[in-house]
Amino acid sequence: MNPTAVAPSAPVEASWRREVRADAVSWLADHRPPTTRDELWRYSDVDALLEAMAADPADHEADVDVPTIARLAGDGPADRLVLVNGRPIADLASRTGGAEVVGVLSLRPSDDRCPTDSYRDLRHDDWFLATNRAASHDLAVIEAPAGSALGAAHVVHVTAPSGHRPVAHHPTTLIRVEAGASVTVVESHVGLDGAAAANASTMIEVDAGATVAYHRVEQGGVGSAHVGHVSVALGPGACLHATSFTLGASTTRVTWDVICAGDGSSVELDGLVVAGSDDHHDHLVTVDHRGSDTTSEQRFREIVGARARAAFTGRVLVRPGTTGTSAHQRNASLLLSPTAEADARPWLEIEADDVRCSHGATVGQLDDEAVFYLRSRGIPEPHAHQLLIEGFAGEVLEAVDVTWLRQHLREGLEQRRPAIEAAR
Repeated sequence: MNPTAVAPSAPVEASWRREVRADAVSWLADHRPPTTRDELWRYSDVDALLEAMAADPADHEADVDVPTIARLAGDGPADRLVLVNGRPIADLASRTGGAEVVGVLSLRPSDDRCPTDSYRDLRHDDWFLATNRAASHDLAVIEAPAGSALGAAHVVHVTAPSGHRPVAHHPTTLIRVEAGASVTVVESHVGLDGAAAANASTMIEVDAGATVAYHRVEQGGVGSAHVGHVSVALGPGACLHATSFTLGASTTRVTWDVICAGDGSSVELDGLVVAGSDDHHDHLVTVDHRGSDTTSEQRFREIVGARARAAFTGRVLVRPGTTGTSAHQRNASLLLSPTAEADARPWLEIEADDVRCSHGATVGQLDDEAVFYLRSRGIPEPHAHQLLIEGFAGEVLEAVDVTWLRQHLREGLEQRRPAIEAAR
């Protein structure tokens, strides 16, 4: 059984969405935007993000066709739902058959129920997240019924500028996986080149014994900005295998909040960030171990070239009263130019005794001896650099269990080579 994509939204808004919107507007009235004086935002280019998000709403229609979607987001055997500037486009959707699992909120038979409890909750105290709640249009919804084994679903959020006028929009995806179910979800945030901003939110709730493979890809256009927030709640024995790729946009901030609430829940999160030109990318990952016998693995890698900057903060929280926690974190950055910069900050808050926790961070350059060895075997220097960069990224790419997506990501990495090697 596979998920299925459906068609465009109706203008009617559910009462609970109006309530959430009003609550968010009220929250924003009482809170200021973040600054680099805030500890969790010290490595972000906050001014650039706020300026981008202040643009006019992206409320125009855009000329986006199926070949463009395939080029931007990849194409493979998955049920696809495409939203352009927050609005679903029926002609760009694809269906492989099976149960109706992927859709948009406004077309649900009954939209008077919020698919995920966490959508209503502003506990993250995040100004951009509250702005998303206040300004988002239609919502992509994925629901996996209890005990089901579903194929791949592909949600594509497209940011399309309006000529030379800067625009901003607020894409949202809700994923609900009931007890014992399994599903694979690919979420692509892509864009056409130009002054555009996306402020995205994804909420994932995984019930007892369920398994989710979730792959998040950001490939915004040149000159664009991207803010992303992924919130995950795991029930007892639930498993999340996730990857996070930042291959585009000029300025990004991506936040992951993962709560291992249920005993025996687990998460594996692999990430790859590619920064070139004058890009500024910041990633914050928080894994909150609230249940006992929970496990987490964070493995993030950054490839940074030219005058770019990439930052990674990995937080691990272990709550008092929990037992049997295992949490491990690794971060590695590859600098390809003297003007590239990488910041790594492991952050452990352990309030229990029965734990196994570790962290490690490395920052380095291409191995001169490895380059020399490859050149001595007749491999030209540019090709030697390419092989070493691909090898560095390979560990994360191999964590992607969707063949067509893995190939698309390899092509995306190759397309970024001129930008990341510009100052070599």
